[in-house]
Amino acid sequence: MTYYVLNAWLPTIERSHGVSDSTAGLHMALFLLVGVGASLGTGAVMMRLSDQRAVGLTGSLLALTAFLGLARVPDLMLLWVICAALACGSLIVIALSLFSLRTTNHAQAAGLPGMAQSGGYAIAGQDLWLSACSTTRQVVSNFRCSSQRGAW
Repeated sequence: MTYYVLNAWLPTIERSHGVSDSTAGLHMALFLLVGVGASLGTGAVMMRLSDQRAVGLTGSLLALTAFLGLARVPDLMLLWVICAALACGSLIVIALSLFSLRTTNHAQAAGLPGMAQSGGYAIAGQDLWLSACSTTRQVVSNFRCSSQRGAW
């Protein structure tokens, strides 16, 4: 969900904090590139570990840090974009790898992702909708504040 929320709303969030269109686009490109690198690196790390909990915890903490940073300290936007990219890139690999690591045969490996995706998409649909409502409210609030000051 983190990836989809950020992929959909990161440029809008940045624009609401005064980041230019070109910089927001550059940050989005950086988000995607760093995410690919994090995915590749996470796969390599997970192959070497017998217990993947530390990798999962690290990815989750990076995502939490990115969201809190975007909300509390938007002046460090680039840092939060990089944290979010590292989190998203690693978490997708962790989620997909755990399916194969936790099953014993191909029938289980085929059935488990289908069940998880059904529940995941139901949750993700609600989360994306809630984040859209929250982000839209913040953008509208920022617009109202700036228009009341005569910043047109």
